[in-house]
Amino acid sequence: MMDARLYNLITEDLDPDTFKSELRHKYCFDGEVTFLKDILTYDLIGVLYNKNWHFKALYTLSLLDYISQKRGAPLYQKYNDLRSRKLERPAFSSDVIISHTEKEAIQECAQSESGRIFMSHNIVEVVDYVE
Repeated sequence: MMDARLYNLITEDLDPDTFKSELRHKYCFDGEVTFLKDILTYDLIGVLYNKNWHFKALYTLSLLDYISQKRGAPLYQKYNDLRSRKLERPAFSSDVIISHTEKEAIQECAQSESGRIFMSHNIVEVVDYVE
Protein backbone atom coordinates (compact mmCIF):
# COMPACT_ATOMS: atom_id res chain seq x y z
CA MET A 1 0.00 0.00 0.00
CA MET A 2 1.30 3.44 -0.93
CA ASP A 3 2.16 5.66 2.03
CA ALA A 4 0.65 9.12 2.43
CA ARG A 5 3.87 11.00 1.70
CA LEU A 6 4.40 9.21 -1.63
CA TYR A 7 0.71 9.65 -2.49
CA ASN A 8 1.05 13.41 -1.93
CA LEU A 9 4.14 13.56 -4.14
CA ILE A 10 2.16 11.95 -6.96
CA THR A 11 -1.17 13.74 -6.54
CA GLU A 12 -0.40 17.19 -5.16
CA ASP A 13 0.93 19.89 -7.50
CA LEU A 14 3.56 21.01 -5.01
CA ASP A 15 5.91 23.90 -5.76
CA PRO A 16 9.49 22.73 -6.42
CA ASP A 17 10.88 23.61 -2.99
CA THR A 18 8.03 21.86 -1.17
CA PHE A 19 8.37 18.82 -3.44
CA LYS A 20 12.11 18.58 -2.72
CA SER A 21 11.47 18.96 1.00
CA GLU A 22 8.82 16.21 1.00
CA LEU A 23 11.10 13.90 -1.01
CA ARG A 24 13.93 14.54 1.45
CA HIS A 25 11.66 13.84 4.43
CA LYS A 26 10.54 10.59 2.82
CA TYR A 27 14.17 9.55 2.32
CA CYS A 28 15.19 10.47 5.87
CA PHE A 29 12.07 9.02 7.53
CA ASP A 30 11.76 5.78 5.54
CA GLY A 31 15.43 5.00 5.10
CA GLU A 32 17.23 4.37 1.87
CA VAL A 33 15.97 0.85 1.12
CA THR A 34 12.26 1.65 1.58
CA PHE A 35 12.69 4.98 -0.23
CA LEU A 36 14.23 3.31 -3.29
CA LYS A 37 11.72 0.46 -3.22
CA ASP A 38 8.80 2.89 -3.17
CA ILE A 39 10.22 5.10 -5.93
CA LEU A 40 10.69 2.08 -8.21
CA THR A 41 7.61 0.06 -7.22
CA TYR A 42 5.22 2.93 -7.84
CA ASP A 43 7.22 4.33 -10.79
CA LEU A 44 7.24 7.80 -9.22
CA ILE A 45 9.53 9.14 -11.95
CA GLY A 46 7.35 7.88 -14.79
CA VAL A 47 4.15 9.09 -13.14
CA LEU A 48 5.59 12.57 -12.59
CA TYR A 49 6.98 12.79 -16.11
CA ASN A 50 3.68 11.68 -17.65
CA LYS A 51 1.93 14.46 -15.72
CA ASN A 52 4.36 16.89 -17.39
CA TRP A 53 5.92 17.60 -14.02
CA HIS A 54 9.34 17.42 -15.63
CA PHE A 55 11.27 19.20 -12.89
CA LYS A 56 9.94 16.78 -10.28
CA ALA A 57 10.60 13.71 -12.43
CA LEU A 58 14.15 14.77 -13.32
CA TYR A 59 14.89 15.82 -9.75
CA THR A 60 13.76 12.40 -8.49
CA LEU A 61 15.75 10.64 -11.22
CA SER A 62 18.84 12.64 -10.27
CA LEU A 63 18.43 11.64 -6.64
CA LEU A 64 17.89 7.98 -7.60
CA ASP A 65 21.02 8.04 -9.78
CA TYR A 66 23.07 9.76 -7.08
CA ILE A 67 22.10 7.18 -4.47
CA SER A 68 22.84 4.36 -6.92
CA GLN A 69 26.23 5.83 -7.81
CA LYS A 70 27.10 6.34 -4.15
CA ARG A 71 26.28 2.71 -3.39
CA GLY A 72 28.08 1.35 -6.46
CA ALA A 73 24.78 -0.01 -7.76
CA PRO A 74 23.87 -0.08 -11.44
CA LEU A 75 21.53 2.61 -12.75
CA TYR A 76 17.93 1.51 -13.13
CA GLN A 77 17.64 0.91 -16.88
CA LYS A 78 13.95 1.78 -17.18
CA TYR A 79 14.84 5.48 -17.09
CA ASN A 80 17.66 5.48 -19.65
CA ASP A 81 15.63 7.59 -22.10
CA LEU A 82 15.05 10.27 -19.43
CA ARG A 83 18.73 10.52 -18.53
CA SER A 84 19.40 12.55 -21.68
CA ARG A 85 16.58 15.03 -20.98
CA LYS A 86 17.05 18.34 -19.28
CA LEU A 87 15.03 21.38 -18.36
CA GLU A 88 15.11 24.24 -20.86
CA ARG A 89 16.56 26.64 -18.28
CA PRO A 90 18.48 26.03 -15.08
CA ALA A 91 16.28 25.46 -12.04
CA PHE A 92 17.49 26.99 -8.78
CA SER A 93 15.98 26.38 -5.37
CA SER A 94 15.07 29.42 -3.33
CA ASP A 95 17.77 28.72 -0.72
CA VAL A 96 20.44 28.66 -3.43
CA ILE A 97 19.31 31.98 -4.89
CA ILE A 98 19.31 33.61 -1.45
CA SER A 99 22.88 32.58 -0.64
CA HIS A 100 24.58 32.61 -4.09
CA THR A 101 24.57 34.32 -7.42
CA GLU A 102 23.47 32.00 -10.22
CA LYS A 103 27.06 31.76 -11.47
CA GLU A 104 28.38 30.88 -7.99
CA ALA A 105 25.67 28.26 -7.52
CA ILE A 106 26.47 26.59 -10.84
CA GLN A 107 30.20 26.57 -10.05
CA GLU A 108 29.60 25.05 -6.61
CA CYS A 109 27.27 22.49 -8.08
CA ALA A 110 29.82 21.48 -10.73
CA GLN A 111 32.34 20.68 -7.99
CA SER A 112 30.02 18.31 -6.14
CA GLU A 113 29.42 14.67 -6.97
CA SER A 114 25.67 15.06 -6.49
CA GLY A 115 25.69 18.46 -8.17
CA ARG A 116 27.09 17.09 -11.42
CA ILE A 117 24.30 14.51 -11.62
CA PHE A 118 21.60 17.12 -11.01
CA MET A 119 23.26 19.55 -13.44
CA SER A 120 22.98 16.95 -16.20
CA HIS A 121 19.24 17.79 -16.08
CA ASN A 122 19.82 21.54 -15.64
CA ILE A 123 18.94 21.42 -11.94
CA VAL A 124 21.27 23.39 -9.69
CA GLU A 125 21.31 21.31 -6.52
CA VAL A 126 23.75 19.78 -4.07
CA VAL A 127 22.36 16.96 -1.95
CA ASP A 128 23.98 16.70 1.45
CA TYR A 129 21.69 14.27 3.27
CA VAL A 130 22.69 11.04 1.48
CA GLU A 131 25.57 9.48 3.38
